[in-house]
Amino acid sequence: MVQGLYDFWLKELADFYIEATKPVMNSGDADAIKASLNTLYICLDSALRMLHPTMPYLTEELFQRLPHRAGEVPESICIAPFPQDLVSFKAENVEETMEKLQTVISGFRKMMSPYNIKNPELHVRCSDEGFAPLLTKELVLLKSLLKAGNVSVIDKAAQTPEGST
Repeated sequence: MVQGLYDFWLKELADFYIEATKPVMNSGDADAIKASLNTLYICLDSALRMLHPTMPYLTEELFQRLPHRAGEVPESICIAPFPQDLVSFKAENVEETMEKLQTVISGFRKMMSPYNIKNPELHVRCSDEGFAPLLTKELVLLKSLLKAGNVSVIDKAAQTPEGST
């Protein structure tokens, strides 16, 4: 369980979600910003409550600094209820889609890290034709998380751009 919490906190929340919300925060779309902040609040609040048994002093300090909703402010994380019913989006395939996006992003990061290239131009060739429209829809996310200059999805039959890995 502790490894799962660590993976969630570091790999999913910090490395992926917070980075993915940067374009949303810069978009000026008030509804999207509010939704992102609400999701972040739920994730932080729940993660701190779950981590508390293994890291009591740190989680108490962070919990006290978290801006709680009106009327929901427990005196201490020690007496705050442990998260029970967390929302799952499995019916909508959101989690599966995000896992696929994380896999694509991790693959690009591993491929790019030895070269230390700043603002690369990235071309994604997708062998899964059903996944290509999602990648096209999420180009801003890919660009942000990969710190890329330009990102495009190319057809699987298209010729590989010159100088590509």
